[in-house]
Amino acid sequence: AAEWKLKLKLDSALSNDAELRLGIRYQGDAARVYVGDELLTDNWFAGYSGDGQLEVGLTYLKNEYPSLLKDGAEVRVLILPLKEATLKENVFLRREFWPDFGSSDSVVSLDGVDVYAVSKTSLTAGGAQSLQQLSPALDLKASTTWEGHNRIVAKDQKLAFCLVPKIATCNFIELFNTLNGEPAKANNTDKPNAEGAMPESLGISWSTVNREKGWKFAFFVRDPLERYLSAWGSKCMPNVDGVLEGEGRSCKGTVLTGTESEEMKIKAFEERALQDAARGTPQDDAHWQPQVSILRDCGFDKFSPLKDTYVGRLSGDVNGQVEAMLREVGVSNTPELVAQYFPEQGVNGHHSEDHDFAQYYRKQSVVDAVKKLYKVDYERLRHLFGSP
Repeated sequence: AAEWKLKLKLDSALSNDAELRLGIRYQGDAARVYVGDELLTDNWFAGYSGDGQLEVGLTYLKNEYPSLLKDGAEVRVLILPLKEATLKENVFLRREFWPDFGSSDSVVSLDGVDVYAVSKTSLTAGGAQSLQQLSPALDLKASTTWEGHNRIVAKDQKLAFCLVPKIATCNFIELFNTLNGEPAKANNTDKPNAEGAMPESLGISWSTVNREKGWKFAFFVRDPLERYLSAWGSKCMPNVDGVLEGEGRSCKGTVLTGTESEEMKIKAFEERALQDAARGTPQDDAHWQPQVSILRDCGFDKFSPLKDTYVGRLSGDVNGQVEAMLREVGVSNTPELVAQYFPEQGVNGHHSEDHDFAQYYRKQSVVDAVKKLYKVDYERLRHLFGSP
């Protein structure tokens, strides 16, 4: 990869109260931005150019990396060359969005770096109907799903939890809904009632959720090898009921019919893992993103294994771990409550086909490929995973 070391001039921008972002314009394949050896964000070429091609929220990350908001802050940018053959053979992208390769068979360049301030505003309307009229393309149903809302709370117990997709998220939502006295399921559906556990729905400002006010914090982790296989098994093929979750939109790759032989499924999984590793980054979907990225979204200032946080693991005695978490915040009738959603013999609500871990990871090259994809998780959370 080509590497650039950048020193940011922030003296004039620091006097502005607006949110600061670092914008990077480049040509190449995968790109990553580091402060020291810590990965801040990554990106891969999608044909978009100009403002917003690759961004780092300097203000957003200030609690985790205070040095980012100091004049003279240094970051590193690594960019992999984009080969013309890749666009011809492996990646579909309309030719008008290709970079100019000229007489070369690959391209890599850093075209510009900007630090800019972003101001926020609020859009209000008299109701859902008028909001829909303001923006017909707005998906008003999005707010009724739990996806994209990773922070939930148990109000009376003052317990905040960071949901990490593919780590029993639906079960935790239903558990926290019960703690809040809300319906576990959304109206007339088999889906969890996400809004019942969101701080905003409970009249809680997230800024007031902190240790100084008596709140406790928790999250669960899962070995990335298990989590990646689970994501593929639930998003890229129908479940045991014959239902393809989200119509396959979160697969971000080849979707199977579910009628394939076990050997064909294993080979499809192996191909997918190697393809993802060759691209260099996980798919841009919460189910595939590193756990560290999800925890950063929830807020490392609150959800960090280095702080006074309860950390569980989706392996071994999950029932016992969830009970221990609730006992820390004084929940009564813990065994009966936890057993509804985390029975001792397994986790309720999972309809995905079980996959033989040893068979799907029979090749060391596939193990290495997935570990490469989730290097940041293994670097920062390895001590929490245990053995799959």
